[in-house]
Amino acid sequence: MLLRAAIFAVLPAALVQALGNESCAEGQAKSSLEEFPQAADTGFQESLPLQLIWPPSRETFPNLALITLCVWLVVGNAMMSKESDAEKEHQRRRARQIFSELAQTQHEDAESCKRWAAYNGRKDTLMKMACERLAQLQQEQPKTRETLESLFSQIAVETGFALEDRPEAALDPKRIFEVLVDEVEDCQVKDIASVRAHLGKDYAKLCASFTEVHRILLERLLEKLENIFTKTQNAFEKANDPRYTMFASGVKLMEVLELCKKVKQQFYPSSWMGLREPAVSDPTAQKLLKQRKKATPCCVRSRRASHRGCSNSSASSSLRPFSTCSAAFSHACSEAPLVQLGAIYSTKWFSVHRLRTGRSLSSTILDAFVSSSSSTGT
Repeated sequence: MLLRAAIFAVLPAALVQALGNESCAEGQAKSSLEEFPQAADTGFQESLPLQLIWPPSRETFPNLALITLCVWLVVGNAMMSKESDAEKEHQRRRARQIFSELAQTQHEDAESCKRWAAYNGRKDTLMKMACERLAQLQQEQPKTRETLESLFSQIAVETGFALEDRPEAALDPKRIFEVLVDEVEDCQVKDIASVRAHLGKDYAKLCASFTEVHRILLERLLEKLENIFTKTQNAFEKANDPRYTMFASGVKLMEVLELCKKVKQQFYPSSWMGLREPAVSDPTAQKLLKQRKKATPCCVRSRRASHRGCSNSSASSSLRPFSTCSAAFSHACSEAPLVQLGAIYSTKWFSVHRLRTGRSLSSTILDAFVSSSSSTGT
């Protein structure tokens, strides 16, 4: 207790003495600066010699040029510096991933082709059995009503083929295109410098897989384009057939044509600013480019017909009788102040009915306003 009391008794005196010493030091510093201002400026200039580089003049030009050269050397060294270990590991993993994606795509397409070949082979066998049974029935009963489709359905039920699930659809061409082309660098994956550098001896295998996957892309894209093009044409010829209703707008055909455009830009670009067509030796690629030219007018026609139908339906649904609109406008003018005429002027009533009646917008508003003024006595 006595020690604590002694500490609290001595502490205030020590604080006062410390504060007094600090104020004295500040006063001495200020007096020294006031007495020797020139010495203070000289010390500041010696610590930061700005007069050597500023303002720009003939004397400071060499120093400024030297500083600029040093900055550019630093920037160039940073840009030309070698990759770090983490970047090298990332590039190595990326190259391996591209290689594995190509191999996986090739394997999936091969398995899909095997499943579809087995399915279609069994289907053809049953179709031959149906043809033989139909020929036998026509010999025994010339007036039979059985058809090839009905007999095929019967045989499919008897053999259990009807209960089998169809194989999965073939690989989507868009997915295959994303495997072949790096959209970030906008080039083919085999042309990426880091992939070639990090694969080493496996780069030849990657090129072989790339060629095979490229062939798969052309085949799948050609099949899809022909299929959708045929269904889009049937949508025009058979407008009442519900099977082709979803193809009438041309959206699906346009999506496939966009993919065909990307394929042409990446693998078969035109020369001379697009004036000269590329020389293509692959027969599948030739068919694809010809089918693309053939399907483009059909897509344009379907899109125009779709837009025309939408505009006609929207205009017919939004049109109202002119008498109804004029009466509504007169009622609004009679109840609203004249300041609100600008807002009423911008409504869609008269802009739509001007196209229908041929009357000018100003004359319509003036007639409605005069009738409303005569009715209200204003």
